[in-house]
Amino acid sequence: MIDKEHIQSLLPQRPPIVMVDTVDAYPDGAQTTLRIEPDNIFVRDGRLMDSGVVEHLAQSAAAFIGARSGNVTIGYIGEIRSMKFGTMPAVGETIESTIKVEMEFGGAFAFETETKCGGEVVVQGRLKVFLQEKK
Repeated sequence: MIDKEHIQSLLPQRPPIVMVDTVDAYPDGAQTTLRIEPDNIFVRDGRLMDSGVVEHLAQSAAAFIGARSGNVTIGYIGEIRSMKFGTMPAVGETIESTIKVEMEFGGAFAFETETKCGGEVVVQGRLKVFLQEKK
């Protein structure tokens, strides 16, 4: 498991926008966590916004790619599909996400995603990420 202290070695983001606390990477995906803190820039009225969960999933994908390749790679969300949102988590709660590679071709990845909080589904859907070409 890669913890919060070492997660920045996998992500291009820097505080205050780091949205992954831990990552367990596997050959075909990863499991990640994020504790919702009151100073998180995606928190409104005591709850994480939908956009914060999507950013967490995108960073989960980046952490997976970084853990697998050993490099920090800049990527972009190319598509969000079939996202179904439930109740957003509150400050002090921890979300747990699973991302699984459905397709990988060159610098493009398609992930099936699921995020839970306290056993309840927060969001499920698909996310495509495109990596920036190295110059």
